[in-house]
Amino acid sequence: MSESPIRVCLNLIAAISGTQTVEEIYAAALDALAEGLQVSRASILLFDPDGVMRFKAWRGLSDEYRGAVEGHTPWTPDSPDPQPITVTDVAADPTLGEYHPIFRRERIAALAFIPLVSLGRVIGKFMLYYPAPHVFTDDELQLAALVASQVAFAVERTRAEEAARRSEERLRFALDAAEMGTWDWDLARNTVHWSDNLARIHGLPPESFDGTFASYEKEIHPDDRERVLSSIRHAIEAGAQHDVEYRLVAPDGTIRWAEGKGRVDRENDRPMRMSGICMIVTRRKEAELARLESAHEVARQKDEFLAVLSHELRTPLNAILGWLHILQHTPERLPEVLEIIGRNARQQAQLIEEILDVSRIITGKLELERSPVALQHVLQDAVRAAEPLAQARDIRLMADVPTP
Repeated sequence: MSESPIRVCLNLIAAISGTQTVEEIYAAALDALAEGLQVSRASILLFDPDGVMRFKAWRGLSDEYRGAVEGHTPWTPDSPDPQPITVTDVAADPTLGEYHPIFRRERIAALAFIPLVSLGRVIGKFMLYYPAPHVFTDDELQLAALVASQVAFAVERTRAEEAARRSEERLRFALDAAEMGTWDWDLARNTVHWSDNLARIHGLPPESFDGTFASYEKEIHPDDRERVLSSIRHAIEAGAQHDVEYRLVAPDGTIRWAEGKGRVDRENDRPMRMSGICMIVTRRKEAELARLESAHEVARQKDEFLAVLSHELRTPLNAILGWLHILQHTPERLPEVLEIIGRNARQQAQLIEEILDVSRIITGKLELERSPVALQHVLQDAVRAAEPLAQARDIRLMADVPTP
């Protein structure tokens, strides 16, 4: 070896610390092997999600070779205590007999399998290739193992960072879809941190929030501000849950409904920070207000119906009472009065039945049937019903109703 294992590892650690992708990690590792072991051909393979060992990076290997040996591995992910495996002369190793032809074409005479282990599991392997039989020294294997440990750690770190990024993207997507943002208020420093989408939820330009609680207060509708601040004070002083609905006023004057939720974190019973969410609930509030308005409209229509019903019920009853009064003074009109009283009584009974029919129609127990009505009869009955009231006020009632 031309370089000491420690120097090679330090160079590798420095190179890996500046990497952003796994591809850069692979390149740094292959460079370290070339520098430390003077080997021109090497490869890195990792288990894929299906448990198949796949090439991820290589130096000096043909497509034919990679296609022929991909998937071969002396370990499984759960293999206990995996150790490097060396083959000083592949032509003399009968366990690799099926690969002898491709080894000859690729001019590989010796090779080594170096396991990549992370958190007790095999995640892949290094491969070292030599064009002539080669006896691997302890120093070479030690250096290969050190490089492998650094690469395994870096690969898992990068995977974890990528998983965290994907998780954050999914969370951001979910928050955006729900029109929800998160906030964190450092009570000691009186600084407020908003998630990236919270300014947009408030109708503000990106990165325009200055991180002060006073700026947040200005976004609250003046009629709702004291109620929101009271909820926050109660949460800080009494440890209660902050949960309030209020209106936000954007710079362009747009008003939207928001729901704020939060809780206070304490240290030694002292409130240190408050964190929570803010969610736009305009559609829900508009639906609630529409339902409330609809309920008010139903109540108004009910009052109107009762007023009309009261009038309709009184009309035949007043006619009956009026004709009874007339009968007391003109008994000779008894037959006529009885006929009118009977007609008004039947009219009232019919009206009551129709009211019951309305209830049956609403519940789906009765269907409407249309039929012709003789309007002349309706007008004549109305005139006769009003006649007693007219006479009582000394009014002469005249009507010209055509005969049907």
